[in-house]
Amino acid sequence: MIQAQPSGLHRSWARMTDRKLQIARGNATQAMACNAMLCNLQSCNLPLFCKHLLLNLSFALASLLAGSLEANAADPSPPVVEPSELARRPELVGREVVVDDRIKYFLESKKGRGFDELILKRTDVPFRLPPRLRFVRPPSEPNAVARGTLRVVEGRLLFEVTRLDLLAGDAERVDREVGRLRPEDFGSIRSWALWAERRGRELNDPKLEAKGVALEADALWVEASRPGADPIALADAATDRPIPKALRDALYHRGFRALESKASTAAAFDDLAKRVRAALPRSGEPTTAPAPKPAEDGDPASTYRAAPDAERASMDRRLYGDLVEKSLAARLAEDPSKAANLADEAAQALPDRPSVGEKLRRSGLEEAERGVASMRQADVEELAKTFRESGQDDRARRLLEDWLADRRKNRLSAGDAEGRVLLAANYEKLLGDRATAGVLLNEAAKIEPESRAVADAFLRLGYRKGESGWFDPTAAKPSTPTAPTPTTARASTTEGGDSLRGLTQAQARSRMGGKPDRVVRSATQGVIIEQWIYRSGKSEQFILFRIEATTAEPRVTASYSVAQ
Repeated sequence: MIQAQPSGLHRSWARMTDRKLQIARGNATQAMACNAMLCNLQSCNLPLFCKHLLLNLSFALASLLAGSLEANAADPSPPVVEPSELARRPELVGREVVVDDRIKYFLESKKGRGFDELILKRTDVPFRLPPRLRFVRPPSEPNAVARGTLRVVEGRLLFEVTRLDLLAGDAERVDREVGRLRPEDFGSIRSWALWAERRGRELNDPKLEAKGVALEADALWVEASRPGADPIALADAATDRPIPKALRDALYHRGFRALESKASTAAAFDDLAKRVRAALPRSGEPTTAPAPKPAEDGDPASTYRAAPDAERASMDRRLYGDLVEKSLAARLAEDPSKAANLADEAAQALPDRPSVGEKLRRSGLEEAERGVASMRQADVEELAKTFRESGQDDRARRLLEDWLADRRKNRLSAGDAEGRVLLAANYEKLLGDRATAGVLLNEAAKIEPESRAVADAFLRLGYRKGESGWFDPTAAKPSTPTAPTPTTARASTTEGGDSLRGLTQAQARSRMGGKPDRVVRSATQGVIIEQWIYRSGKSEQFILFRIEATTAEPRVTASYSVAQ
């Protein structure tokens, strides 16, 4: 009977069915309804014009049904389960669930009924299609989302499908869904990225897996650029993910540089340096690689991400070095007296930055010089020693002069005799300035004329007491020498001024021709002054020795003659 129909009507029927299927492809409900009708009409012995009419009615009813389903789309959906869980979770039997997977193939359980069974790639459980969802021929879409109930039929699992959505390829599906999202919707984009990565891995699809990783990386980069984002936290969260290391470390750079700009204390810089070493292990290793050219946007993270590996290692080292250098500078500002120690620490921590130690040393010395008035004597002496060791003797002397001058001007009251004695000792000890020491002692003598401490200080200094007061005999002109006589032989050894100065006691006895006629000792402030007195006619010769705890052998500090 069919063969008796005109061939033109057959061609019209084929064109119409293809067109209806093509139109319905955009809606899963219409597609399934048309497929079901085609399956039934194919087996019916009806004239083609009747089939035309029935197919058009079926298409119209399917459109109405699709609209009704879309209106109810807001209804709660059953849970989505992984295909492999169907056979592993007995509690799913009898429950309505949704399964999303790639199609393996369609089956036709009985010839002439259409393709009524579906097998997915990640489960062996068959999916049974009701008559309204059967296909005349297998569809071209590679993916399916099936909704239905898991049953046990004749001892085997069977999934009874109530709704079936056919979808395009996974890559196209990801692109379409992500394209509908806002760029700042990091959570949703990352969910699709993880979906693509996991699906590609389970389906042995390297391209899809790589697409998921790249999508997650791009989403991470966009999220880190959002105001208020925490790049370090994002990088930490990506540590166990297959995110490119260059991108993850670039986020560390962006975050640590931002924290660096806000830090101000040595403790803050030290904490950051420690975190950088942990996050970027190569930062602790000196490198000779050049630093990359900064990115056009000035963002260190963009520069880092685009740089070769060797240059990235250089940026890691520079970040760590900058933090250590700022920590040292902050500690120097807190305590300039530690400049030498900090310079040594810089040389050890940053051997590739020798200028840091030198700069610290110079800055510390300059800062200490500016605050010399408030320094303790031990610190001043140590700083002067540092200057001398670096070949800056003049700078060391100026430092001591400034410190002593401040003490003389601002630390002595009008009646402070003891303070003047102590300061005189420092002038003589630190600068060898006997003249200023003598002036201070004379001031002390005017304040306390009978002070034994003042007199002892004069004696330690090598002064002698005349009719008008204490004076420095080394500053007086020597008398004209006379021919030696037996009574003046010993005194003649002082010819030319203080010619005995620096001699040991044995040498002094040899020069003077024997033991002294009298020895007088006085002690003050841990120092012993020993006077040897030689009598000759109407004059007396005095020889002074200064003895301290550290003195290995006493030597003459001064000698002079006094007429009787």
